[in-house]
Amino acid sequence: RHAIVDDLGGARSAAQLAIRAGRAEEPLTRMGVAELTADVLLKGTKKRDALAIARTVDKVGASITADASYEATWLSCAALARDVGTCLDLLPDVIVNPSFTAAEVDRARDNLLAGVARRLDDPNLLAGAHVQNLLWGDQHVRGWVTSAAWLQRLTRADVVAWHKTWFVPANAILT
Repeated sequence: RHAIVDDLGGARSAAQLAIRAGRAEEPLTRMGVAELTADVLLKGTKKRDALAIARTVDKVGASITADASYEATWLSCAALARDVGTCLDLLPDVIVNPSFTAAEVDRARDNLLAGVARRLDDPNLLAGAHVQNLLWGDQHVRGWVTSAAWLQRLTRADVVAWHKTWFVPANAILT
């Protein structure tokens, strides 16, 4: 953890967990599973539902996020230094005990599908996807363009399998 000083002069601490599993590890047949998993991680655990996680974070003015990139999945939590225990309690629970309820997986997949639809309506986003494909080609993960058809195929079982495969201690680092 590291301390930074916020605008009000209070020391803040942050913890970040990196899992070496992102889009680069996705098979073409499961494109989007890393991002879908990251999106659902904060939606509940065996001990807390999404609302309980949000309330725990809000109670101390902390923040918690999860996101997937090409190279990794990142979970970050920041709080006042005196409340860093909240982060050190939440991060392991979210990583080790995610509930991955079918309803939350469906909701997160719908959000990803909405992002694909937005890309089709935004010339800049659409051009960016085409440029990536032109630069990397169809045989490289960076050239693959996420489509609604691929996302619609993703299931809760895919998210659970992805988590089980990649979210293991030997594949993570906490900073």
